[in-house]
Amino acid sequence: MWAIEYHCEHCKPSHTGRFFKAPDGQDLARFIQGAKLLHETNGLPIPNDEIPDGDETARLHRWGYRRYREMFNDRQLLGLGLLLRQILAVPGPTEREALLTVFSDFLRYQNMLCRYDTYALKCQDIFSVHGFPVGLVQCENNLLGLPKVGAGGFRHFIEKYLRAKDYCTHPFETRVDNGRNRKVCVSGERIEARFASSAADTREQRSAWLQAGPAGDVDLAGVRLDGVFTDPPYFDNVQYAELMDFCFVWLRLGLAADHSEFRVASTRHADELTGNISMARGPEHFGEGLSQVFQRYAAALKPGAPFVFTYHHNDPFVYLPIVVAVLDAQLECLATLPAAAEMGASLHIAGTGSSVLDSVFICRPMGGTRPVQLLDLRELVEHDVAAMQAGGVRVTDGDCRCLMAGHMAHLAINALRRTWDAAAPIAKRFLAARKTIDGLLASVDPVFISSPISPPVQKQPRRRPKGTELLPLHPFEVGSDYLASHIDEMVDVTFADIQSQFLMMPRGQNFIEFESFQGAYEVLKRETDAFARFNDETVWKALERNALVFVVVRTILGVSPPEWAELAKAERDVS
Repeated sequence: MWAIEYHCEHCKPSHTGRFFKAPDGQDLARFIQGAKLLHETNGLPIPNDEIPDGDETARLHRWGYRRYREMFNDRQLLGLGLLLRQILAVPGPTEREALLTVFSDFLRYQNMLCRYDTYALKCQDIFSVHGFPVGLVQCENNLLGLPKVGAGGFRHFIEKYLRAKDYCTHPFETRVDNGRNRKVCVSGERIEARFASSAADTREQRSAWLQAGPAGDVDLAGVRLDGVFTDPPYFDNVQYAELMDFCFVWLRLGLAADHSEFRVASTRHADELTGNISMARGPEHFGEGLSQVFQRYAAALKPGAPFVFTYHHNDPFVYLPIVVAVLDAQLECLATLPAAAEMGASLHIAGTGSSVLDSVFICRPMGGTRPVQLLDLRELVEHDVAAMQAGGVRVTDGDCRCLMAGHMAHLAINALRRTWDAAAPIAKRFLAARKTIDGLLASVDPVFISSPISPPVQKQPRRRPKGTELLPLHPFEVGSDYLASHIDEMVDVTFADIQSQFLMMPRGQNFIEFESFQGAYEVLKRETDAFARFNDETVWKALERNALVFVVVRTILGVSPPEWAELAKAERDVS
């Protein structure tokens, strides 16, 4: 424990900024007391599940984590166990399950994989980067939270839940007037439903049937669908089931008795459709499974009913499973529309050039009236860009690449629909789709693909808030934007080589994160001589201004604190 942020209402009028202090003897004694109470308190509902192998959980295993409870310190386990015990004692099932919903959300901010954001001065939740980011600067959040102060405490998530329920009874839209957001209430509307017991029991208006399980197992006998609206997995993107097990192992303690879905060991399922290295599942496995689901639901559509889904990737060949699945289901694509899908400030994509836009595919069964469609890729993308800019979205080059890939899939579907052989082997169907995408790529002017469509935006450097200059920095972060642009001309080693040796994970334009502390330390140590030319006053001052790179740059310059070697050795011993 090295620093505590605290709140003092009495001191606040005479104090500028936030309150920080070094832990004193009482603070350390409280932590020790929490650990002692945990071991003296019997029967607390705390999961003891092992962390299974997986694409996302591999990082946890490399760092020595074997059970989910090891991702919390003893004081956190005590507080979470006591809180969950009180929730499980609530007699009403509706209220109890509402509190469990809050509890699962709140867990994201109550673990030792949380980090302190020294710019925003707040705790970052475990999934701020859509993974399991293990670091050395850990943040233990206030368990219950202070009223109207801070974030991440249990009371803050209660307030969040109440706001969501209030929105259901009083929904509104947001209109921007003169740069300010204004709520526009939707009179007479409510977000609610009568929950049905099966798909066939949804004929009554405002009926909803919810089921957790494989889409292919749903009984659609006698069901005619007004439409299908879905968001299929994006092949090799984040393995969300692996991440959600972090919350699931806690929720199961309170829900398994009443809900069969929580009587399994994991949210993972043998039939889930993802590209997964640990399960040896590639694009063809993904495409075959997606095809079966699309065929099943397309066959249940009413005549002319829409089949709508979103997809998001800037590699046109990642859309091959989509092309195959749509054609196998005897659908044609009438339009591909852009839609805002992510916040550009989200940590997992901030500054990476990734798209914040989805492509929405509007499909219908073959044979209906088809509207006149543009066939020129450049025109299609420029039309989308203009539409999004008119809506106030700043379109990036990453967005343009993603939109172009979506339109390529759309055009490929319609080019192949008349000659498509759904009975052909999956490899042959993939080859036909790939050849069509190749042809579309060849038809596009390379200058258009490589040149920016939207004007570049000059980014202002971020500055640390006043009073935080002495806060420790995350020792796994280094400014990739600076290194990438200068390293090749200063030393005889490429940035790509260093990336591969360091096993780095991209984390925005301003920094990257070392996946292996041992690897980072050993490579930096080995390359000290190569990096020596960084040691001049101009470069040093420029880098020092970027607080994120300070610790790592010191190491690059050969100033390696002894504890780095000790930590690298500890990681090596654990692994």
